[in-house]
Amino acid sequence: MTSMTPFPVQEESRDFLVARTTALLANECRTGKTGSALLALNKFYRPVTSWALIVTTSSGRAVWRRAMKDWLDDHAEIVGVDKAHKPIKIVSWDQIRQPKIYAALIGQSFDVAILDEDHRAKNPETKTAQAVYGKFNR
Repeated sequence: MTSMTPFPVQEESRDFLVARTTALLANECRTGKTGSALLALNKFYRPVTSWALIVTTSSGRAVWRRAMKDWLDDHAEIVGVDKAHKPIKIVSWDQIRQPKIYAALIGQSFDVAILDEDHRAKNPETKTAQAVYGKFNR
């Protein structure tokens, strides 16, 4: 049970995400996209070792962590910060390029990935894009 009451736009966005296997949620700023994404996750949530990966900015990790408590009853850990082993991992775009973090994540299987601020991986030649999307074959 969540402690937040979603706005209609968040419910519409949740339904949009739930109806697709891949989606870009491109609502305006400050419309509750984080909550919408977590509401969609909640539709599919099942407690397993590693289930969802959230990649965001360094400062965004704390935002997502707090939002987890509001929307999903706290099933997440910030990689490299929290000591708990929870099914949803939150990692920054900078962290995902770090060999130790990358090696730990690559050995896990995630059913869902949320790429917040995905423009950080727009160039397939960068290590960031390759860490998230894999090595690109030509």
